[in-house]
Amino acid sequence: MELINLYKPDLLYFDDTGLPLYPVSDAGLKIAAHHYNTNMSKHKGKLEAVLFGKVLTDQQKQCMVWDVERGAPDKIQDKPWQTCTCIGDWHYKRSIFENGWYKSAKTVIQMLVDIVSKKRQPFIEYTRSG
Repeated sequence: MELINLYKPDLLYFDDTGLPLYPVSDAGLKIAAHHYNTNMSKHKGKLEAVLFGKVLTDQQKQCMVWDVERGAPDKIQDKPWQTCTCIGDWHYKRSIFENGWYKSAKTVIQMLVDIVSKKRQPFIEYTRSG
């Protein structure tokens, strides 16, 4: 809550499945509501905020953007989603560089084409029109 109050971010990423502490506590739900309400106040009633989470249910995808970590869905998605990955390990490792194990440009381009092909509409449309 303090982060939202101090910095008023438009994007908030939960490196978690769904909302934090769910279903043990409603703290994550309170954080989400505060984030969206604060964002709407900042933008004169217009929602510009986006929450991201991993391993979301269909219901959670109604109010959050699904983050498919190190992958992509197997088919076109109706709801917005994103992926996060890297060209090697999560962090730089000299041994990956020295052994030529980073992804090639060809592999990166093929991944990008696959990812874009599974988005129903441009992402910008989701973030700007809700």
